[in-house]
Amino acid sequence: MKLPHDEPISNFAFNFNLRRYTLAADHHGITAEFKAFLYWCEVVFTLLFIAEFVVKHAAYGPVWYWTSPWNLVDGRGFHSSTFWLNLS
Repeated sequence: MKLPHDEPISNFAFNFNLRRYTLAADHHGITAEFKAFLYWCEVVFTLLFIAEFVVKHAAYGPVWYWTSPWNLVDGRGFHSSTFWLNLS
């Protein structure tokens, strides 16, 4: 059975890089406004990861989702993202 391919790697890489740049922008001595901006960026990225995770589980089912190597990477990103957001 041939299943449709996941979203293009370029979309994932673009979203992942945006998140990485906002995480890298956090540094000592930043203003409170910039820190709040970075926090809300993290919330938005986490919500996007959650939405993607839920939609893929509904569309493909959990068994297929966790047996696809690309989705394993995606799922770990989802779990780490929600973990770090809960810590902050």
